Amino acid sequence: MVRPGETTSLPPNGPARNGGGGWPESKNAWICWSVVPALTGMICTKWIVSATLWKLYVPRCGQLRGAMKRSALVATTCTLLCSSLPFLVAPRTVECDDHVMARYVIYGGRPGYDRLKMLARRWQATTSALLDDVGVGAGMRCLDLGCGAGDVTFELARRVGASGRVVGLDLDAAQLDLTRAESQRIGLDNIDLRVGDVTAIGDGSGYDVVYSRNVIQHLGRPVDAIRGMWEVVRPGGVLVAEDVDFEGAFCEPRCAGHDFWLETYQATLRASGGDPLSGRRLFARFREAGVPTPQVTVVQCLDFTGEAKFVPYLTVEGTATTMVELGVAAVEEIESALVGLRAMAEDETSLCGSPRMFQAWSRRLM
Repeated sequence: MVRPGETTSLPPNGPARNGGGGWPESKNAWICWSVVPALTGMICTKWIVSATLWKLYVPRCGQLRGAMKRSALVATTCTLLCSSLPFLVAPRTVECDDHVMARYVIYGGRPGYDRLKMLARRWQATTSALLDDVGVGAGMRCLDLGCGAGDVTFELARRVGASGRVVGLDLDAAQLDLTRAESQRIGLDNIDLRVGDVTAIGDGSGYDVVYSRNVIQHLGRPVDAIRGMWEVVRPGGVLVAEDVDFEGAFCEPRCAGHDFWLETYQATLRASGGDPLSGRRLFARFREAGVPTPQVTVVQCLDFTGEAKFVPYLTVEGTATTMVELGVAAVEEIESALVGLRAMAEDETSLCGSPRMFQAWSRRLM
């Protein structure tokens, strides 16, 4: 299903983030370091390093190099103090059995929540149509894996009504706090949000609907994960997965920043154990996991204006620390790409096609 984007009102310099009204105006806001090292009380064998922050924003004025020069002394001191520096706004590293999921490469917390809300708005129509086809209805018990900002969780909760129940599972406690507050604000009390690993559900419950969107691409052993999802589907219930194929994305006319996003995100995901072509492989992976042959559809969004055109920018911003850490891209390359991506997002003569979204679902026989 291909839909041109509708015009969305945005702040003058990009989509609002972190509760603000647009991009920050400080010359030095693009990058900053703040390290608070401390020794554990009586034990001198460990360093606890906290409060390290690297935020990436589109600079309205000033240059990254200037900020880096002014931060050189701080950065050198940090290097001498410890061998590695955690970032406050950083990709989530997860300890899982057999390293099924090693890392979620995009930042979490409030910035990640805002990015997920934007993505959810863009994919709402196609996901809603999928849930219609699947037949989500009153009284059902649903599991939303990697629920994040909760938009699909809320959609499921509305459909199952007061007689049904929805469990949302995600690794990011900060995002779940925001999602929980939103569910209370809109009056949905049939939702149970839990911090947990989507590859180790094991709660002994059975579900009428087990759903995930853009989760399987991050898993190191996707077939094992799908098998685990299938195990908690009740007789008559359905397993539903949506995931993307990044090779289907495009920008016309071609944009160097857009090319950078596609190349570096795919490389970063692969280096972290994920699969940027996960969508096209859902059909085979369902079957390999012992799930009956699924029905599969594919959808794609087109945008020439509106907030969805900022998604590549936000994704590069959100994976920048991981790119640098893995050697996928240098800071200067990221800076240049972000400038180009902002220009592309604001150019209403360019047309962007999202990564193709594959939708696969299979029902367990009674």
